[in-house]
Amino acid sequence: MKLSILRHLWYLTESLVVFALFDTSLSMAVKREMADALRLTPRPVVFGPEKPRFPTQLIQDATTGLPQLIGPRSWLLFDLLHANGAWLNRPPHQWVADPEYEDMRLVVGKLAVVNDAAERGVKDVTDYANAARDGSSRERIVLVANSHRIQIPQFLKHEMQEHL
Repeated sequence: MKLSILRHLWYLTESLVVFALFDTSLSMAVKREMADALRLTPRPVVFGPEKPRFPTQLIQDATTGLPQLIGPRSWLLFDLLHANGAWLNRPPHQWVADPEYEDMRLVVGKLAVVNDAAERGVKDVTDYANAARDGSSRERIVLVANSHRIQIPQFLKHEMQEHL
């Protein structure tokens, strides 16, 4: 697996993968498999705070699909929106007729996707660039940033091995 995908695994955590049920470009067959997986997954009574668990099966098996990423925390969206998910029992092409599904789809569609890490990185670069008043200072900043960037793959590799 390419190392670049490892930096985006939070989109595929149990809590977020369920958002794909509202994606109009996802096939009805995959939606049905995801709904089946979700229905077979016990719904927790309480959702305690926890760090997202990255889907390590993606690293171990490149054939893993969205349905295999469903887990107990996939029910979190339903819990937050006080939804029972009865529409999961019907074929996906009928979901749009269900008011609960439509309400959830509207909420998911209005969520803003924010990459906090990227935004912090841009701010840091801007701050450092503004702090450097001459060419040699900027050159040193670029060298340090490049050195750091080279170290990130080793850090990510170490982090992913801890999760396996």
